[in-house]
Amino acid sequence: MRIEEQRVRIEEQRVRIEEQRKKAEEQSERIEALSSSLEGKKEELAKLTETKESLEEEMESQRVAFLEELEQEKKLRDDLRKDLMQKIAGLQKDLDKERGEKASLKEEFAELKSAKILLDGRYKEVEQKWLALKEIVGEVAPSVLGEVTPEVTIEGSISYIHGPFLSIELEKEAAGEVKPTISVYRRKKLIREVKTEQIHHITIVARVSDETSLEGIEEGDQVRLGLLPGTIHFLGPQRMTGEIFGVSEPGFLTVNLGEEAASTISPIVLIYRGGRLVREVKLDRIDSVIIVVEAADKIAIRGIRENDRVEIN
Repeated sequence: MRIEEQRVRIEEQRVRIEEQRKKAEEQSERIEALSSSLEGKKEELAKLTETKESLEEEMESQRVAFLEELEQEKKLRDDLRKDLMQKIAGLQKDLDKERGEKASLKEEFAELKSAKILLDGRYKEVEQKWLALKEIVGEVAPSVLGEVTPEVTIEGSISYIHGPFLSIELEKEAAGEVKPTISVYRRKKLIREVKTEQIHHITIVARVSDETSLEGIEEGDQVRLGLLPGTIHFLGPQRMTGEIFGVSEPGFLTVNLGEEAASTISPIVLIYRGGRLVREVKLDRIDSVIIVVEAADKIAIRGIRENDRVEIN
């Protein structure tokens, strides 16, 4: 009887041992599966870490490039503002000289006024003939008569005020898609041809009449001007001449086109603030047009100096 009981107990122990063995095997399999999954996670984490470091390097590179470009843009604006102030100071001297000439002309005008009285009688006869001729022209070509209105509107902002001068910085779109070639001359000898990448700034210095007040106009006010009919873009279709106003790295030229480029602009300037029209100013004349261009080849501007003469095609 005891032997049978021992056999039963041994069989029960064997069954328990077998169950424990199976559980151990199952745990071993789970451990292996978890180990394999852990290795995969480690590899994925290593790849993510490598990607993160690569993205951080790229972001840092882009940040440095952006800061450099921002600094270059700021330097360009500062240089252009300094050049404009020098130009305006020169224009102020010219204005003082013109005022002296104006006083002299007033004396001549007084003499001419007396002569005008004598001519009034003859003028009335000429006026009648002119009115008759106007009627004939109106019948033959009525479209010739009437006021010429601008075809294209361009926008910008007031960058500097030094009465009676306004410095107006136009938007880049004023030049259209034109990328001119600049031929640089020194003592009438061609020294370089520079192909441009882009026109960055267009600035005009305009003079208003002595009777026009600039009171209430502020730097930063928005402006709208018109291009006269037939104008393809701000620079016009014709070849223009000017001079180098400044050379700056990397690859920028400041070119003063003088009054030549002004012939395409309507003399009426609309001034806005906060989207509201605050003033309409009639320009007496445009003294200079200044553009800042970026050379397509940065090396091409080496050796170019201020006051070199240029032709823009």
